[in-house]
Amino acid sequence: GLPTVLLEMLIARVPIVCTRIPGNLAITSVAGVETTYDVGDIPALARLLAASRAVTVSDASVAALRHAFTWEERVGDVLQLYERAIANGSAADLAGDPTIPSGAA
Repeated sequence: GLPTVLLEMLIARVPIVCTRIPGNLAITSVAGVETTYDVGDIPALARLLAASRAVTVSDASVAALRHAFTWEERVGDVLQLYERAIANGSAADLAGDPTIPSGAA
C-alpha cells in the first residue's frame, strides 16, 4: 500500500522528509518532491530536515497528487473502466490499461 499520511501531508502543503522506499517514491515522484533519503543515512536526514523549513508544496504538486491518488479526482477514470468492462463483457480486456493499478484487472 501507499503511505497515506505522506500523501495527506503533501496535499495539506506540509513539507515532508521521508525514506527512499518504493511506496514513498510513488508519491514523491508525482509531487516532484526531492526530500527523500536512503534508509539509515542519518546525515542526509539531518540535512533534509534543516532544509525542509524552506520547502513549499506547489499548487501543481497538490493538483498532480489529487489527480493521481484521490478518489474525488479518479472517479471518472474508474467509471470509464467499469463501462468498458461491461461493454466488452470481460475485465480481462482491460489488462495493460495504464489507468488500472497493477494486479487490479
